[in-house]
Amino acid sequence: MNSGKVLELTCYESIHRPLLLGAIAGELCLCVFADMEGVAERVARQYGAAMRWNNTAVTESASRALDAYFAGDDTSMRRVPLLIGGSDFSRAVYEELRRIPAGATATYGAVAQRIGRPGAARAVGAACGANPLLLFVPCHRVVAVNGFGGYAGGIVRKTALMRHESLHFQKCK
Repeated sequence: MNSGKVLELTCYESIHRPLLLGAIAGELCLCVFADMEGVAERVARQYGAAMRWNNTAVTESASRALDAYFAGDDTSMRRVPLLIGGSDFSRAVYEELRRIPAGATATYGAVAQRIGRPGAARAVGAACGANPLLLFVPCHRVVAVNGFGGYAGGIVRKTALMRHESLHFQKCK
């Protein structure tokens, strides 16, 4: 059932493959790698929105913020208005992920602890895996206590993003 909402989609060319950006009513709700099939449809269903290709002011703002991020400045990413959906738990995880500075990492267990849910490390991992706002809600900064952990965009991309941040965001280490 369409609620009259529209998920407006555009493509952003990143160094790690194209990103699919999407906004509803002036808020960014989608930033995923274009080869991540089904995510845009899932987000559209979540909000009861139709989908159409249309560059908007918020996707333009997100594109400029991504340009700055890939050039070594992530401050403008925090100014892009986000529509963060999901359960209360997922939203708490996503808000905590936004507090992890570029160039830094946190474990799934540490994120669970910080949101007041010790022992929910696996649930944090599941929330990260369902995150439709990659880079703006930086789940690539979350790692396993005994290894690298997963990433919805793929481990190669997670590694590349973490390498980019370690090179460009030294002040955050």
